Amino acid sequence: MGETASLSLINSTNADWEIVKSSSYQMNFWYFPEKITSKDAVQLIIERSGWIFNDHDLDMGIAEYKLLDSNESHFQISAKYHKDKGRFLISIDFISLQTDGNLPGSTLILGWTPDSLTTFILSGTEGSYTGTNLKTESWMYDNRKILGDLPLKSICITGSHDAGMSRITGGTAAGVECNTLTQSYDLLGQLNLGIRFFDIRPVISAAHYSTGHYSKVGFSWQGANGEPIQSIINGINSFTKNNNELIIIRLSHSLNTDLGNTSYRSFTQEEWDGLFDQLSKTKNLYYYQDDETGSPFSLANITLNKFTNNGANSAVLFVIRKDEKNKIDLGKRYKKGFFYLDDLNIYGKYSNTNDFRKMSDEQIKKMNNFYGYKYFLLYWTLTQSTAQSILCKLPGVDSIKDLANYANQNLSAYPYIVIDSSSYPNIINVDNVLDTNITAFAVAINYKVHSA
Repeated sequence: MGETASLSLINSTNADWEIVKSSSYQMNFWYFPEKITSKDAVQLIIERSGWIFNDHDLDMGIAEYKLLDSNESHFQISAKYHKDKGRFLISIDFISLQTDGNLPGSTLILGWTPDSLTTFILSGTEGSYTGTNLKTESWMYDNRKILGDLPLKSICITGSHDAGMSRITGGTAAGVECNTLTQSYDLLGQLNLGIRFFDIRPVISAAHYSTGHYSKVGFSWQGANGEPIQSIINGINSFTKNNNELIIIRLSHSLNTDLGNTSYRSFTQEEWDGLFDQLSKTKNLYYYQDDETGSPFSLANITLNKFTNNGANSAVLFVIRKDEKNKIDLGKRYKKGFFYLDDLNIYGKYSNTNDFRKMSDEQIKKMNNFYGYKYFLLYWTLTQSTAQSILCKLPGVDSIKDLANYANQNLSAYPYIVIDSSSYPNIINVDNVLDTNITAFAVAINYKVHSA
């Protein structure tokens, strides 16, 4: 038995794919279906030869498909050894197919990791195909033909969990990288990869506003500070100079860490006001006009075109929960870039498990139960066990980002095949955004549920 990996193909176009040819050499298993229908997905097993006397540099397989559109665009899936890279890899050859990220004649390397899953996504309509390797900086603007006149509650967007935790800038002794860092890129980097909803957890540390990831352990708090708030503001302002996208930042889990390790507490109104004053320096804050959604007011009912002035500018919104516990008053800032979480009617609850199957099943069940009643946030995240959090510096113990990489890799044919117009996520919230795949998946959902 040789190396084995899985490949998912997601067809979120309005055209069926029909196989043209398929062949292989020294592959134990290389089977591709004759047809992959529009708005469907398949997951395949690929297995290389394990025979020790074979020259495994010659292992190869190809499968060519044509789209049944008017141009009969062709692309080919290849698996072979690449001498220039010194590795066996799966790639996509864009024979006559053009997307917003690949020209005809170009090749996109997908990779190859034994016992793992690789995904290729193709979405859109003839003349405007998109998918894996899409231009993530402007995906909302680029797809406004299908998304522009939709209210926010009808659009699937990408979200980042604990978005400020890409680096440690301070913290406690037990707050180390493997149990506090949730991301690899700062907020600007995540924006560039297509993330549009950010979970920001503000802290006060040494009298400055930063982000943080803390938990109370016994009588004391443990954790770390992440990206400073000023860096986040600078990142947003840099991004919106060149991109006209909708950006939502949720503020929650505030902590003043300047009070002693056993005495951390949530912000006072005065401390919130200080944060709001700093955040007010963010450019392109969205000002709500009273006639936009009718009564009662709901951000979820505003269209993308209304938010962005038909793609002419970005729209940045800060949202914060106001309830019995958090009696936060936005005052004159309300509806001027700052909103309450209730204005979104949002619901989402993480599964608090490191078991992928348990998490995915529970989140899909929640989606089916709450979609249509709430602006639904899908938590596609795994949580360290207590033992993992304590021992994660040891070899073989998963960090937060290790768990995230597995969950993100499996955001693929499942759950795509169980999503339809009657039930789909409004936000896909993930840890450790590394590439274009999360955004490509969200775009695929939008085309699945909104294109003819």
